[in-house]
Amino acid sequence: MKLTAAQASANAKLPSAKWRTVRRRLRGGTVMPLVQPSFALQSHDLVFTMGSCFARNIEKHLARWGCRVPMLEFSLPEHEYGFNNPADTLTIYNTPSFRQEIEWAERIFARDSAVVDADCDHFLYEVEDGLFADLGMNRTYPAPRARCVERRQQVFDLYATAFAADCIVMTPGVSEVFTNTRTGFVSNPTPINRGKFMNAEEWEFSVLDYETSVSDLQTVIDLVRKHNPKAKFLISTSPVPLHTSFSGLDIAVANARSKAILRAACETVAESRDQVDYFPSYEAVTLSWWRVWQRDRRHVSDYFVGKVVANLASHYMPELGTTPTDTRSFEYSIGERIAKAIGLRS
Repeated sequence: MKLTAAQASANAKLPSAKWRTVRRRLRGGTVMPLVQPSFALQSHDLVFTMGSCFARNIEKHLARWGCRVPMLEFSLPEHEYGFNNPADTLTIYNTPSFRQEIEWAERIFARDSAVVDADCDHFLYEVEDGLFADLGMNRTYPAPRARCVERRQQVFDLYATAFAADCIVMTPGVSEVFTNTRTGFVSNPTPINRGKFMNAEEWEFSVLDYETSVSDLQTVIDLVRKHNPKAKFLISTSPVPLHTSFSGLDIAVANARSKAILRAACETVAESRDQVDYFPSYEAVTLSWWRVWQRDRRHVSDYFVGKVVANLASHYMPELGTTPTDTRSFEYSIGERIAKAIGLRS
């Protein structure tokens, strides 16, 4: 961002530019930063979501507003995944995985929309005799290769909706990655099966740098817009902390580093492309303290996710009313009415 001195001086006079506004909101326990949208959404829009478990939290609230959310329609047999919700198998943590999935889907979309065995080579790793793990998906149990290819068709059919979506929401959450030294493939989950690394000698640990994170996210946007030029993007850093750090650092330090890299990258990407906005859900969660976290202190409570999505809706869905002009008016009027209307306020 580059501004003239006059523009910067004018910005400094805005009420939202003063830290005392945050201090005042902290007394109430909830901080919802002011947002300046560059586009609008409709409640019936098709919204494609990519990202960490925070993206999964957002989806059901978007659906309550009437948005069409393809991820919620994904299904698998119960014996194939280790979650309560099959959509959790689509959770993506790091920016190379965002890029790899979209590159893969775009290639097949441009070809014939039919997934064949060879399309799955980089994703599938044999972990037992005749059983393969899909390291693009999150915590799916090993399955015969034919079933993995069939499941990949399901994944493609879902990702293909990004090329027709009105809006794509991306919430990257992790900068620590494992890269296969033989293929260059970056695993989405940690490449572990039953507590052991899959072919440990093939994997290298690293922390993504800012430049790589920016490039990965820009590639996703450009590939989607190759087929869907009017697609809008909302990008936010997932506030959910690392579960485990492989860096050797205290996890509090490792998590801060990971989030700092992604937060800076997301802002840069938003500034580098039209119709791409950074949405400050990360700031809302990390600055607030009232009913923010679940008991594990990692995952955001359903109540607070509702507050965040209500904030998003009040700014991006004009049919709900006038966009608030200051953070105080949002916190004590529109936000509270929305929360009560959808049963998120006790």
